[in-house]
Amino acid sequence: MDLKIKYGLIVTDPGNWENILHFCGYSEPITERDVESLREDLKNDPEMGLQDKWGTVIITEAPDKIVKEYQHAFNQDSER
Repeated sequence: MDLKIKYGLIVTDPGNWENILHFCGYSEPITERDVESLREDLKNDPEMGLQDKWGTVIITEAPDKIVKEYQHAFNQDSER
């Protein structure tokens, strides 16, 4: 799969917004539906590991700097 990450959502703890708990990358502009879908995943998917925090986390659009870091990491992983 050739996913080109151009946008991203980050999940942070309100007590420590610099600590990114989860990043979700998107190739298309982010919609409110994307945010709500991610919040539902946090609530219902035990693999996310954030079920105990889903109601208090902050979900925001990732700054360009963060998106670029994940683009770089994703590209390195996909080359392996």
